[in-house]
Amino acid sequence: MTTDELWQTRDALDVAAQQYEELWAKRSPTTARDDRSVVTVAISSGLALESVTLAHSWARYYEGQQLAPIIQTVFAKAMETALVSWEAAAKDAGPAPVPRPVPTAADLAERGLNNSVTDVTEDQLAALDGLLDSLLANVDQALAQMDNPTPAGHTGTSVAGHVTITLTAGGQLQGITLRPGWPERNAVTVVNREIAEALEAAQGAASDASSDTRSAVGRLNAITQQLQDLTGFAGAW
Repeated sequence: MTTDELWQTRDALDVAAQQYEELWAKRSPTTARDDRSVVTVAISSGLALESVTLAHSWARYYEGQQLAPIIQTVFAKAMETALVSWEAAAKDAGPAPVPRPVPTAADLAERGLNNSVTDVTEDQLAALDGLLDSLLANVDQALAQMDNPTPAGHTGTSVAGHVTITLTAGGQLQGITLRPGWPERNAVTVVNREIAEALEAAQGAASDASSDTRSAVGRLNAITQQLQDLTGFAGAW
């Protein structure tokens, strides 16, 4: 495959991906229930778990030990409903207007090199050298984090410790546990409250981890932008 063919393939893939971005951004929150309509799970437009609610009559149909797997099943049902709905909307929408391909980093680099200033001062070279050192240090830090990754799940526990929920980095339900025998001995309002507390704690843990990642990416992006400014990439296109 020639270089031109590679670029054409890349542009075609980019255009195809952009055709679905607007529909993906218009996703709506989704709610699902079990067959008895006593367990309700709501997920956000971003497919993250928002709430789990038990009806007052849940104990007529389930034992306490069945709640966790039922909740996970209903969550999976909500996810499936949301994705099927989006797929149907994408088919109904038909072809989207074809946008211009987004320039890649390689595009910007090539254009920047072709248009960069040849007379570079010693101060600019010193600044560039410092930025490169910072960039390498941040890359080393990122590699170290890959060698010692944070847990895949983010866990939260209710204040009284009866409910524990684990979420993925994207906020999807990864696991839920309820202390054996506890749900049957308490009012549904208490059970729902502790589920909400555990979910909020797990969401907080996921948010903290996401914030750390965004901070590291932000530092790398800032340094990259400064490198582009120094070498003339920013004004190349």
